[in-house]
This record gives sequence, C-alpha cells and structure tokens, in this order.
Amino acid sequence: MVNDLHYVPGSFYRICERTGFKTRSYRTKKEWNGRIVRDGSWEARHPQDFVRGRKDDMRVPESRPRQTNTFVSQTVTLPNLIASNDEQMAGWPGVIVGTASSAGATPNAVLSQAGGTVDASVYSPVSSIDAGSVRNLQVWVNCAYVGLPSYVVASPFDLYQVLNLFGIPDLFSTGTMQLISNASGALPTVWTAFVFARIEISTATVAGQWSEWKPVANTIYNARYIRLRCVLGTNDINTACLVVAFNWQVGTV
Repeated sequence: MVNDLHYVPGSFYRICERTGFKTRSYRTKKEWNGRIVRDGSWEARHPQDFVRGRKDDMRVPESRPRQTNTFVSQTVTLPNLIASNDEQMAGWPGVIVGTASSAGATPNAVLSQAGGTVDASVYSPVSSIDAGSVRNLQVWVNCAYVGLPSYVVASPFDLYQVLNLFGIPDLFSTGTMQLISNASGALPTVWTAFVFARIEISTATVAGQWSEWKPVANTIYNARYIRLRCVLGTNDINTACLVVAFNWQVGTV
C-alpha cells in the first residue's frame, strides 16, 4: 500500500522508476537495464535482443561473369598509326569495278549498287599502304550499309527521305531535300537480308606479290604492304546495296 506507514524491520521505501509509485523495497526488482521497478511493472529482457544475424554469403562459387562490352566506333585511333582514310567523307575517291556508283555531295555521299541476282561490285581505295618494312600490322575497319528497293535509289535525296522514315534524319543533308515522288511511304523495312558489303584485305611482304583476298579479321598481319577493298552484293534484283560508311586505319604493333 502507498500509505503503508507501519514499521517493517529491514525494509524501506523506494520509488518505482517506471510508474513513480512509492513501494516497499522487498516489493521491487531490478531489470536488465539497471532500473529498479515495482513487482507489477517488472519486464524481462526481450528474447529478440539475444538474436544475432548470420553472415549471408551470396557469392556464386566459381563465377563466370559476362565480359565488359567493347564498342568500336569511328573515333577509334590505332596507336602507331601509319595510314588512315574515311572513304565516305572523302567522296569515294577510289576505283569502282562493276555496276556500283557513288552519288551525293560530300560528306553525305553514298556508294550504291543496283539490284541484281549475281552481280557484285568492288570499291578499292586509291592506293595500297606501305609500312616501309616487313612488320606486325594492325588493321581496323568500319563499314555500314543498308538495303533499299532499287526504284527508291533515284537520287541521294530520295534515299534521304526514305531513311528519314526509318528514324535516321541526319544521314544526309537536308539543304536540298526533295519531296518523296517515286517512293511509297509504306516501305516495310530496311532489307539488309538481301544485300551485303564485305571488307577484304590482301597483304604482301614483297612488292607485287599479293596474297589472295580474304575478309578482314581481328588479328595481326605480318607484312609490308596492305591493300583493302569493299565488295558489294545483292541477291535480289529489286534491292540495292548502299554503303553509307567505310573508314580504315593501319598501325604498327
């Protein structure tokens, strides 16, 4: 009782640190946190206070992560560069063999070949590359091409209009853009399945003794002389192949 004022030997009064009530000392207990409270207010320590987390190692044993993507763009510059050129930006100054032709004003010129079932054309840069001596050479090339119906490719401006429908508005200059007059606005897609443009390489250690033409590979060529070419082809007489980019670099390793 709060007003329990009679004498009890060995006992004294305490104030409960939780409720503030005065109570006899023998009616109090000490909690885990050091507080002394009356019996009715005493609380045991919560069991969750004794829970200890276990380390969860989520690493995959012997992982094989995906390799970092490496994107090659036209801004790549080889170390120890010997020679380089952007054929499209230069206006296709090389030699064309076959039915291909270049059209449009630089820097928006394209190299095009009319549709044909078996015909193929070859574009070769102006000259071969001379490294000065036989050495290990690294070659980097970039080529981009599209396929379009042959009747659309009447001029680069007609082509620009069609490619603009496909979301490539900056491929050609819009300074002299013409309205689409000979192309349907319902073209299904860019038909790359019917065309190809392949960059090939030929090397030599002695002048004039050239190797056979092979597709350019990501490897080191031991040679003194290097020549490149772009082979255009289409297997559909109604689809033309258009090369919109061809640039190359040769450097020593």
